[in-house]
Amino acid sequence: MLVDIHEATEAGNTITLKRAFAVQWRGQKLRVPKNFESDGASIPRLLWRLVSPCIHQSTIRASIAHDFLYRTTPEGWTRKEADQLFRDLCKRDGLADFRATIAYLGLRLFGWWSWGKNKETKEENCE
Repeated sequence: MLVDIHEATEAGNTITLKRAFAVQWRGQKLRVPKNFESDGASIPRLLWRLVSPCIHQSTIRASIAHDFLYRTTPEGWTRKEADQLFRDLCKRDGLADFRATIAYLGLRLFGWWSWGKNKETKEENCE
């Protein structure tokens, strides 16, 4: 997976995919398109030592896939599945199980607002 990391916003760095990538997970296939932009794992700086920096080799693929699912809320995917995919990809890419679990729990506790906001926006655009 080739990415370009650049500072694009006040919030920090942006990752831009230089080519699409696909993930097989629990019988589902997810394809993230070329030029999709992500901000990496939304982990508060305070927790970087406990979990991971926001842009790291063990979380970058999971972060991009998770951001894509949250922003597009595709048919057939639930928020819980998006969060589980993030955890599983982090573990596949070398993040320790307890760190991936902490990140997953953070998503379960705080991700509802972002998922709901994006789903609402998508529904409004379809009307």
